[in-house]
Amino acid sequence: MFRVVRTETGAKLDPRQVLPGRGAYVHADASCVEAAVKRGGLARTLRCKVGNGLLTGVAVTAPSRIEPSVNLLEGSKKDS
Repeated sequence: MFRVVRTETGAKLDPRQVLPGRGAYVHADASCVEAAVKRGGLARTLRCKVGNGLLTGVAVTAPSRIEPSVNLLEGSKKDS
């Protein structure tokens, strides 16, 4: 999954998932990306216009962004 956030200048990808503001998560599957843009769900959630070019190629590149050695829970307060 990847995050898209609404900024003052419009929608923007947030690969590190740390930008402030209204955000939405989209599954990296090509069909999910297409549905989020074509049906308008992403624009409705972010309450702003989302350009078609914003998510072009994301479904192909998203899974390779996270390396297996990265601990996604690092720094979590939920240590047991």
